[in-house]
Amino acid sequence: FELVGICRQPGEALAGAVGGLLIEAARHRLEPELGRRQFHSRLLRQGPVALPLVLRMEFGASLWQELAADAGI
Repeated sequence: FELVGICRQPGEALAGAVGGLLIEAARHRLEPELGRRQFHSRLLRQGPVALPLVLRMEFGASLWQELAADAGI
């Protein structure tokens, strides 16, 4: 059933994959100073908000700019 959903809405699968990669990249940069628990707590604190906004609000615009540049966004 998941394959059918991916075929019907391929953008959703792509957005999920890109979001996962961005979260992983942010975690690798910030975990040494924040720790895993603090990183995830801050990431989830904003609730259901678009990932770029969460990264900007919680960790600063410079982190988002670095991640976006690295990803070619």
